[in-house]
Amino acid sequence: MAVSVENCKLILEREERQGSLLKLLSPRDKFGWSCLRWACRMGNLQLMKQLLFHGMDWVSDLDPDGKTLLHLICALGHNHILNYLLNLDSKQEEPFGVTRRKDSFGMTCLQVACFFGQSESVMMIANRVPELLSETLFYLFISFRWRPDFFSSTINNN
Repeated sequence: MAVSVENCKLILEREERQGSLLKLLSPRDKFGWSCLRWACRMGNLQLMKQLLFHGMDWVSDLDPDGKTLLHLICALGHNHILNYLLNLDSKQEEPFGVTRRKDSFGMTCLQVACFFGQSESVMMIANRVPELLSETLFYLFISFRWRPDFFSSTINNN
């Protein structure tokens, strides 16, 4: 049986009324993933918004390798979620602090997007945080060398 967003919403509201919502949302699976990370993995923006509304913290949600939710969605190309989280990140105390964060391998989400060939994700991040491009040129070249039009337009636009 598929889990609908409406069913999840009802469960979240019930748990919140009972005061046990954080207990429900806090556990991680055997891979260290939260339910918020799984919602992003599935590309379910509606469910992700519900989890955020009910208090889940997307800023500090890291996997065991230090990857943020932005790293995950850039690898998968879920650009509707990327756009939403970039908007949230722009309003942080340190604007785009999560976007600039590196995982335990030293990669930003922009570098991850390049690595996985997610050209639309690359453009979305590069347009909002152009200073990340300087440390990403190697990944841009390696990932998009077969598309010189994309490589040159990314560099020239920023």
